[in-house]
Amino acid sequence: LPQGKAKGRPNLVMIIADDLGFHDVGFQGNPVVATPNIDRLAAQGMQLSQVFVPASMCAPSRAAMYTGMYPHRNGLSRNHAAAKSHVKSIPHYLTELGYRSVLVGKSHVKPFDAFPFERLERKRKDVSAYLDELDGAPFMMVVAQHHPHVPWLPNRDFDPQAIPIPEKLLDTPETREAYARYYSSIKAGDDELGDFLDLLETKGLRNNTVIIFLSDHGPQFPFAKFSNYDAGLRVPMVLHWPGVIEGGKRNDALISTVDILPTLIELAGGKVPEGLDGQSLLPVL
Repeated sequence: LPQGKAKGRPNLVMIIADDLGFHDVGFQGNPVVATPNIDRLAAQGMQLSQVFVPASMCAPSRAAMYTGMYPHRNGLSRNHAAAKSHVKSIPHYLTELGYRSVLVGKSHVKPFDAFPFERLERKRKDVSAYLDELDGAPFMMVVAQHHPHVPWLPNRDFDPQAIPIPEKLLDTPETREAYARYYSSIKAGDDELGDFLDLLETKGLRNNTVIIFLSDHGPQFPFAKFSNYDAGLRVPMVLHWPGVIEGGKRNDALISTVDILPTLIELAGGKVPEGLDGQSLLPVL
């Protein structure tokens, strides 16, 4: 790999929560579920408040992030579909700039030729060994969490009666128990995030790593996932860039997640190619 081109450029990490709603994290004002690790990242970075995905289902949303193209253009306009033969994604662009590109955890995009990430399971020992193997080479790592995707974890932390239920949903014991389990899964995802951030800290990588945290779309409740309502399409997002972006800032720019790939290309020192639907976020950051 032409790693010399990436000398002095930051490492790039994107952490994708699975089915996490915009209002279901502490830094967005949720009064019930505790997300201390997400909130700490938000306090140290920039909170992006108007971020929307182009489709509220897993494969189309992720493919849009990875390709910088809307689902009807890249071919992944429905779950379990395949990208068109000409489509390029993160590994194609960043390899040319000297970066290793690895996907940790959930894939849900195909074919491999369109998304030729190195692949790792979501295990601390595997990720730790991979980071050691890099020996200082720049990397782009997508950490695709499972939580809080269904099946939700058993509820061990929340009183279902104390949870505010969105007004669009029927307030029943079943709804309240579902929300308690959903919140328990969010808590587990936050713990997993904290463990990963601790690993980066242990490896001495935090200060030279841009971290993007976001969700692929909203939760699996009516009027959210699989819908075009805000609860399905609007996602929480944080960008953490030590020494460049001052912590605690809030940015209300209207953003689509097709803008992520162009942003990564510019962060890696490249020029955004023509033909993408997204545009780099660096000017608004």
